[in-house]
Amino acid sequence: MRFMLDTMIFDHVVADAPFAEALRVAAEAGQITIVTTHVQEDQIAAIPDADKREAVLRIPRSVVPTTGFALDVSRLGMARFADEQTSATIERIGQRHPKNVKDALIAATACDEADALVTEDKTLRKRIVREGLKVSVLTFEEFRYHVWPL
Repeated sequence: MRFMLDTMIFDHVVADAPFAEALRVAAEAGQITIVTTHVQEDQIAAIPDADKREAVLRIPRSVVPTTGFALDVSRLGMARFADEQTSATIERIGQRHPKNVKDALIAATACDEADALVTEDKTLRKRIVREGLKVSVLTFEEFRYHVWPL
């Protein structure tokens, strides 16, 4: 199963060292795939706490281009142009606010590149449902259960 992780989910993962190790092992064994875009990778690189940043960087993941392109956010070569409908959805979710635009790109990309988007962002979750995006949305605890059932 392929999971797109919202950047804040990495904080939850590394706060639970046994789970972080189980996640790393599952990803390396090919049991799951963690998918990110340059948006999450840029946010990870900006984590000021070096120990936390290094813990996150130890989590195996595949970086994919974003579905959609947003000025002042997207990087050349790391984004694909989206169709009109997806572009309109990104615009509605993003509401022309930089943080929301990043979330919208992550959500749109999750539709194409993942089976589920993992986020605790309630506003983003509501916007995904409102827009009818075809991606499962999981909380951290739901994700944790998929990777490491009790």
